[in-house]
Amino acid sequence: NAVALGTDTTGNYVGTITGGDGITSTGATSGEGIGHSLSVDLSGLSSVSIGASTSEVTINDNLTITGDLNVNGSQTIISTANLSVEDKFITLASGSTSGTDGGIIVQNAASGLGASFVWDTGIDRWFSK
Repeated sequence: NAVALGTDTTGNYVGTITGGDGITSTGATSGEGIGHSLSVDLSGLSSVSIGASTSEVTINDNLTITGDLNVNGSQTIISTANLSVEDKFITLASGSTSGTDGGIIVQNAASGLGASFVWDTGIDRWFSK
């Protein structure tokens, strides 16, 4: 009169549950209709942290994304030594609602001064400063 789970049954059942690195398994480890919980402890993972009371995630190591990356927000900051853009065109001031000047500014790190290549919408031409 034995019933083999997965062979003689249908529906949801737990074959086996075990913990692992940073994962605590409590309750019965196998059976049909069991009560079980898994707890994840991220404190031992030094390269990833998730805020307990916020939605902030910090990664202290390399991150590789093989698909598209979509960033939603009012500000995106990229801090890099070299920026390489494959696209032939860069769109500036696309979110402006009125005629706005725009351009590229190169800042001298020592003096804080810089030079610019600016589009002046009042005269519809580029100039440098």
